[in-house]
Amino acid sequence: MLRGLAKRMSPGMSRFRLFSAHWRPVLRRQPHGVTDVALTFDDGPSPVTTVAVLEMLARANAKATFFLTGTRVLAYPELVRAIIDEGHAVYGHGWEHVHLEEAGPAAALEAMQRVEGLLAQFRPTPSLYLIRLPYNDGFRRAWMHEAMARFHPNACFAWWTISTQDYRLADGCATLEQLEARCKALGERMRQIRHLPGSIVLLHEDPFGAPGALAPRVSELMLPHVLSAIAARGAKCGLVQPEASAMRNRWFFAPLRGDQMI
Repeated sequence: MLRGLAKRMSPGMSRFRLFSAHWRPVLRRQPHGVTDVALTFDDGPSPVTTVAVLEMLARANAKATFFLTGTRVLAYPELVRAIIDEGHAVYGHGWEHVHLEEAGPAAALEAMQRVEGLLAQFRPTPSLYLIRLPYNDGFRRAWMHEAMARFHPNACFAWWTISTQDYRLADGCATLEQLEARCKALGERMRQIRHLPGSIVLLHEDPFGAPGALAPRVSELMLPHVLSAIAARGAKCGLVQPEASAMRNRWFFAPLRGDQMI
């Protein structure tokens, strides 16, 4: 089993490095027994989306986890403050939305240190730090795990159970009505997912590079359908809760499975 697993790792990774202390946990679901759905938003904050997203979450009495991009944190500090004041959790999403696997470990470390340097002005640095880099880079790379361990001794990669692929929804939509229809259909599909309670869901705010002129409008049109689907399953929306489950995924077996896309 270990021989087969090692073949699926990065080239040159030794068996020793596979079980190195530098490997950080990778989360894909809430802890066992937790049915709250963890909505996670990448790429914010954005003046196009953040206020509307916060208002919808507040009406649903829902909490979410935001992975914020450094350049946007610098540009819109008032939106960062609004997110935190509403009781949501915030973590860094790198400084710019670039492939940090291509940039290398020093650049990845510097990007996270830089964005967290800003976020720490708004709230204390979390004692257990959720890592989600742009494009979900690095969680399969030993050197990235080592870099993130240098960034924070209790770093934990936050993967997801369900990807909405919301960054693709506006592609080919000429009208808001077409986009609304796609968002409604997504909500209906989401409602049918058997393992929805306790899942971690990937969403975006004004996603970088998303195709379609209406891409910035996706969040406000899609989120009501997502919240409705979760409520229909009798679940609530809560923060990612890594503390109870982080060490359970200490090794690299579970993250090798794919996520579910809807």
